[in-house]
Amino acid sequence: MADAHSELEADLAQLERAWAERRERLMIRRADGTLAAPGFAGGVLVALAGVAGGFLWLLMMSALPRMPHALALIGPLILTGGIGAAVGMTSQARVYRRARAEYERERAQLERQLAALPGGSGGGPGGELGRQPPT
Repeated sequence: MADAHSELEADLAQLERAWAERRERLMIRRADGTLAAPGFAGGVLVALAGVAGGFLWLLMMSALPRMPHALALIGPLILTGGIGAAVGMTSQARVYRRARAEYERERAQLERQLAALPGGSGGGPGGELGRQPPT
């Protein structure tokens, strides 16, 4: 049983290392250089800013008596760019959430297996290793 216990602990440690690497790849870098988990709120804000900016540009250009055609195209480009960026940001958030859920599911399964072994404590919020999973 000691071998099974050691093997499960090694599997859990490997899962932690793999998640730390994957998590870092999925994170976004803020302007101050810190890493943050991508969220849906940022995508919604970018979409709103793009739509508002595009419509504002169109309104300003429609007020001009002789608007050059090239300037008229800038509004729809701003609008489309904002929506495109929002789609990308929300997709990134969705990928991160799925990856985190998969990691948490695998971690819980390994902790249950450890707890089921004779002498396995498994108690505590951090499981057998006594630490919380990274977010």
